[in-house]
Amino acid sequence: MWSEIGELQRVLVHRPGRELERITPRNREELLFDDILWVERAQEEHDAFTEVLDEQGVKVDELQTLLGEALDVPAARETVLASTLRAATLGPRLEYEVGAWLESLPGNELAQWCIGGVAFADLPFASSSFTAHTAGLDDLVIPPLPNSYYARDPSTWVGPGVVLSAMAHRARRREVLHLETIYRHHPRFLAVSPGETIAGPIIFGEDRPGTAGVEGGDLLAIAPGVLVAACGGRTRSGTVEALAAELFAAGAAKEVLAVQLPGRGGEVHLDTVFSQIDHDAFVVYADLVERLPTYALRPAKGGRIEVDHEEHLFSAVARAMEVDSLRLYDTGDDALSSEREQWSGGSNVLALAPGVVVAYERNVRSIARLREAGIEVLAIPGSELGRGRGGPRCMCCPLARSAL
Repeated sequence: MWSEIGELQRVLVHRPGRELERITPRNREELLFDDILWVERAQEEHDAFTEVLDEQGVKVDELQTLLGEALDVPAARETVLASTLRAATLGPRLEYEVGAWLESLPGNELAQWCIGGVAFADLPFASSSFTAHTAGLDDLVIPPLPNSYYARDPSTWVGPGVVLSAMAHRARRREVLHLETIYRHHPRFLAVSPGETIAGPIIFGEDRPGTAGVEGGDLLAIAPGVLVAACGGRTRSGTVEALAAELFAAGAAKEVLAVQLPGRGGEVHLDTVFSQIDHDAFVVYADLVERLPTYALRPAKGGRIEVDHEEHLFSAVARAMEVDSLRLYDTGDDALSSEREQWSGGSNVLALAPGVVVAYERNVRSIARLREAGIEVLAIPGSELGRGRGGPRCMCCPLARSAL
């Protein structure tokens, strides 16, 4: 898949659930949330989002459903349980007890607990372990994954395969395990090759070191063979270079435009300040994006990578897309409203087709500017969902788009 704007055909999403109920004032920062979400309202807003997708003819797959079906495969179940329990550091006695209980569950229930987390009060048995003796009923046995509704970040489909992310924060790392499990074991992603060998998709980024960092919100496939990758708070420059080498070696890409987010970018992803909406158009948070250092990475002889400094992100993207210049639409209509609407996802929109996007309705000035420019905007509620600091693009992983 080499497009951000080709007609969207199928997506992977996750409807927020029990995992959001685990967020408290004490653990919200550890779980990467600025505030406590109203869960029922967040679910209503997510339902409105998927309803718009369905009305536009997009097939919607639910992550938890696919994970549950994949976990009915013994090899998948074994891998997920082992990794989940190892990450929880429960001690040998409690790990055995929790593992035996989870192993007894059908795949759909196991998926709910893997995403929603497990508190000591949820355990259907009384444990005699030291860990249980020192824990309160509200303490967590298995941490929840409340960021799972931001399905864009753990994986990104690029060209002929999928890039598995290396999440910067511990609170999100198990999300990648779930996506890898789906891609390797769910029948939807498996094909029988000549000779009756069952093969899944090409997976990039399988053997990264623990210090690696790359997330889907920092990757944009803007043209055939061309990937934009941002280096900043969550994606490391060394990992971008390694990903470029992997894509070049596989013949999957011809150029990676690497963008360096500034220090003030902090924890933002590139797609929260720069999202494609038409053949030559992007919605941007210009105050941050207009001066980003940009480099072109291309394959060279002997497996080396040639690095060239580009004058500007916008001119480099225009060149790669073979257009004279880009149409750029800032969030808001002045400095203050631009900053406010970027914060609430104004520059994180999801393109359903060229010139057709989904956006949070609260970003009224950004929407007005896009509509004045002839962009069709499908507005959805996002007052609760957006409190997790992500917009419609963040909330789905495109699985298929039509070619432009």
